[in-house]
Amino acid sequence: MPLEPPEPGLDPYRAPAAKDSASPCAEEQAGSFATRVSTILAVIGVALFWGVLLMVRIMPWEYKPTGLAMSWALFLSGSLHLVGLGVVWAAPPGKRFVGLAANAVALLAMIGLIVVLHVG
Repeated sequence: MPLEPPEPGLDPYRAPAAKDSASPCAEEQAGSFATRVSTILAVIGVALFWGVLLMVRIMPWEYKPTGLAMSWALFLSGSLHLVGLGVVWAAPPGKRFVGLAANAVALLAMIGLIVVLHVG
């Protein structure tokens, strides 16, 4: 009586079967937690920076915050971008671009605008 070969999934010497579908698996589809945190920090930093600039431009002079409060808000905004740049490096190599670009572009725009307003 001939022996039957084992089932394909149970043979330890056979290569695993290729995936039938071309869609990525759940691990590949899921985003990185570090990328999400970095992007959230970028959004908060941008909102804080532009909120302070908008508040200075729109509010009447008697209600404007002091220079110290504005400088702390700008310092916090820059710090959020720097922390976001640090956090993004905890993400897997293929998932870093969004957080890195969001924080780097926002930080460079913030620094550029501060320099232009200060010099001009």
